[in-house]
Amino acid sequence: MASFIKLKNTPIKEIIFTISFNENVPVEKLDIFTGLPQIKNTFPIVDKGFNTHLVAKPKEQPTSKTSIDGYILRSLKPLSRIIQARKGSFSFHKVNGYEHFEKLISELHEYWGLFVQCTGVLTVNNISVRYLNFIEKDKEEDFIDLVTIHTQHPFGKEIESNFTQYRFKYDSIPTITANVITAKGKDGLKEGIVLDIILNKKIEMIQNIEIIFSSFYDLRIAKNDLFFRSITEKTINKYNQ
Repeated sequence: MASFIKLKNTPIKEIIFTISFNENVPVEKLDIFTGLPQIKNTFPIVDKGFNTHLVAKPKEQPTSKTSIDGYILRSLKPLSRIIQARKGSFSFHKVNGYEHFEKLISELHEYWGLFVQCTGVLTVNNISVRYLNFIEKDKEEDFIDLVTIHTQHPFGKEIESNFTQYRFKYDSIPTITANVITAKGKDGLKEGIVLDIILNKKIEMIQNIEIIFSSFYDLRIAKNDLFFRSITEKTINKYNQ
């Protein structure tokens, strides 16, 4: 495994693991999952997720139809974890700070196992990891001081918005697709830069869940590499004090 700097502090605000699958799981089976004691006790706050379908008929005005697409499950305050159980995907969120990857993967494995017990066998077609970072910016600091991703322009420094997005095959593991986004942002009253790293890996032939979960570690390696390529030495020092 590649070696990376371990920062004393981290700008990570949210970590999201997503498993997508071919099957269209009935809402009734999602109901069973949300009612499991292991889930209900940890995620007692349940909200419905909706999907809106546009229906168009000849010579008639288009109409929309809203249906339940799944559930959003939240842990108690202080909120730290969210599950999104939907008809075609399962997501596990760690919010409000960082926790070790191994711990989160272990929890994801447990919750996914419970999910499959309720839905039956699912055909996984994609896995994804998303790390949402917020890099604080002092008044005297500029975008270019903190991240290595920026565009040149002739419009001076007083730019209200600054947004870049790059989609590409990760050079070291071409089966991984990367989506790296930077933008000006705020965390409460704090000014800063959002660094959003999203990594996807398609699952085609192998359906062994242990092998699929091991691929999350490939995504982790890619995330670490792209994160440190995206920030400057000044940012490293800022979070290593």
